Amino acid sequence: MHQQTIHPAWNVSYASKPAQAPRRLVILLHGFQQTGSLILNMLEDCFDESCLVISPNGPFPFPYKNANATSYRLAYAWYFFDPKTNVFGVPMDLAVNYLSELVSKLDAAPLPKWVIGYSQGGYLAPFAANALTGVERVLTINARFRSEALKESYPYRCDAVHGVDDAMVDFDRSQRCHAEILATGNRGRFHAIAGAGHRITRELRDGVREILCETD
Repeated sequence: MHQQTIHPAWNVSYASKPAQAPRRLVILLHGFQQTGSLILNMLEDCFDESCLVISPNGPFPFPYKNANATSYRLAYAWYFFDPKTNVFGVPMDLAVNYLSELVSKLDAAPLPKWVIGYSQGGYLAPFAANALTGVERVLTINARFRSEALKESYPYRCDAVHGVDDAMVDFDRSQRCHAEILATGNRGRFHAIAGAGHRITRELRDGVREILCETD
């Protein structure tokens, strides 16, 4: 199999929550086989009127079979990773560049930024943040900071909200990796949500709202 690097034009679709006089830009990243509008609907009430929120669809369309198994809806992915082989079929770099280009077009008068991601979007969040300027906070939700690749001290706060009963992303490993991130000189908090699993529930939303109210 041969490869060539090309530079196609991306048509990026995104949902948004406007703000009349925004004081920060929130980049909200959905999970695997989700959409920007879906995750924004789930978390919209976590952001106050000072936040301009953009919630883009990932770059890769991924048809999702509905529960009745007779129809599909259009969903998206940020990258492709095989946990059995530990190999990226499509690396994160493409999504990082995609987000960087989008933010550069929308952030004409640069605002302080928060990058918040759920599940697959949470894994991507710190890598996207490292390609942007003015990021004050990265928050992962039911994901983990990939401490094996994130070994520096970063200018943003590193927070995590994770359901203790998450059956998809290992809670204990996520907590360990966050501790390793803090051990390299970063700041932030790991917020464990008892009784919550991988799905975004009221308890998880309350945890997100609580941690976003914290300041350094």
